[in-house]
Amino acid sequence: MIPLIDRRLLVPGNLLLAGEYAVVCEGRIGITIAVGPPVVVNFERCSSFELVGETGVGRMVWRSGDSLHAGSEPGDPGADGKRRAPVFRSVLAVVCDRTRISQLIERNNPDKRELLLGAIERFARGKHPPVRIAIDSRPFFDATGRKRGFGSSAASTVAATAAVLAAAGLDPAYFRPLVCSIATAAHRDVQGGHGSGYDVAASCYGGVGLFRGGEWTSFRHINAEWLPPLGVLSGAHEESTADAVERFRETYERDSSRMKALLDRSDRAVHAIATATSWPEARLGLEEAREIGAEIGRRVGVPADLRRVASATEHDRECDDRFFKALGAGRETVVAIPHLPGCEDRMVIRNEEGLQWE
Repeated sequence: MIPLIDRRLLVPGNLLLAGEYAVVCEGRIGITIAVGPPVVVNFERCSSFELVGETGVGRMVWRSGDSLHAGSEPGDPGADGKRRAPVFRSVLAVVCDRTRISQLIERNNPDKRELLLGAIERFARGKHPPVRIAIDSRPFFDATGRKRGFGSSAASTVAATAAVLAAAGLDPAYFRPLVCSIATAAHRDVQGGHGSGYDVAASCYGGVGLFRGGEWTSFRHINAEWLPPLGVLSGAHEESTADAVERFRETYERDSSRMKALLDRSDRAVHAIATATSWPEARLGLEEAREIGAEIGRRVGVPADLRRVASATEHDRECDDRFFKALGAGRETVVAIPHLPGCEDRMVIRNEEGLQWE
């Protein structure tokens, strides 16, 4: 068993800079970045085993002995008001499904199959350590309970997965690819079967990366020293990623040739960003990605175009003259590059480490 008491795990949030919608398709690519503040996982001494989640919309609890279909953990209502499967139980459902967990282990750590499967099966049979695991994602929400747009759901799923593996006696930082695979499967369950997994990968691995979507995702770090400081702004309202993806899939089925052409352009833009060696060079790729994202948004009925009005003062004009791009579905989150003190955007704290012990 690895020592747990009085230890902390940190899991950053995430942003998708380019490749929205494309990354839900097999083999399509996008640019991800890990950002703070992190989800914090605290391990505390307890007489029994407990998972406790503190979010901007409520408290979640799962205790040893609770079934995977009961307990006091509320579902996440999401932007559309529909309740999703709770994070803890989704992670536990994947971990306790011998067929699914065996496939994930075989894909990620075939040489350690017996060690991993044995530890996880002991946990699944109720061999839980006496520890209270508190997962705090409240910094990902504002005072009204609205998400700040840093991928709190995916980061929390990574945190819950890491916590469960740690409780099973496995070091999640060492078995990071397995954490990523389990969390991707669980997060897709949370979202009703949707989800590319880019957000999970970014939170697991940190830094800036090239993500490839599909049934089995892949991620590799890219050198992005050229990337200036980032700022983000929140749009007028939240968007439901699951609903936007469903609209995208329906639109793709109706007009596959036009949508395929847009996704081909998206891949070329993402490749240009991934191979850039300077901000001006990368900006050209991001401008193309912005145009493609706005066009896809118009076609699926989730607008992502940005219209900014010229400001009165010289400082405001400097703020307005920066690069802006909608991230993800619609205009829920907008990135501003570079971040400038005194402008309306919030500075983004980049995270290079991903999932790690403090």
